[in-house]
Amino acid sequence: MQTAYICQPGLQCSKNSLTLSNQRHPGCPEEDRHDDPEHPSEALCSYLDYLSTAHEKFAASVKETRERATRVNETLLGALLESQREALETSKRIAANPSDYSANVKAMMEAATAAQERSMSLAKTLFQEQADVAAEFRKVFDGAMKSSSDISETARKLSAFWPKVA
Repeated sequence: MQTAYICQPGLQCSKNSLTLSNQRHPGCPEEDRHDDPEHPSEALCSYLDYLSTAHEKFAASVKETRERATRVNETLLGALLESQREALETSKRIAANPSDYSANVKAMMEAATAAQERSMSLAKTLFQEQADVAAEFRKVFDGAMKSSSDISETARKLSAFWPKVA
C-alpha cells in the first residue's frame, strides 16, 4: 500500500498532519517527477497547484467585477438623484412665477442642458467600463485557452494513477 501525500505551495505535507511551512515534504521534491508511477502525489500536487492558481485568478476577477459594478452604480444613481433634484428645482421655479414665460423657458433649457450633461457622463462611464470588460475578456479567454491545455496535461498525468474500471 502506497501513502499519498497532498501538497500545496507553502504547506509541508505528511500522511498524519499538515503544517504550514515553506518547504515541501520529502515525498514531494522540487524536481519534476510527474510521470513517475511510484509518486502519484506529484501529479496531484501539480493539479492542486493549478487549481490554486485558477482560484486566485477567479478571486481577482470577482473583485474587479465588483469594483466595476460599484463605479457604474454610483454614476447611475448620482445621475438619477441629480435629475430628480433638478426636476424639483425647475418645478419650483416655474410654479413660483407661472406667467413669466421667458424665465420659465430659460429654466427648462437649463434643466435640459444639465440632463444632457448627466446623460453624456453616464454614457461615457458605461462605454469605458464596456471597453475595460472587453479587454479583460480577451485576456481571460486567451488565458483560458492556455489553461485548458495545461490542465488537460495535468489531468492526464493524474488519471494514470486512477484504477482501471472493468
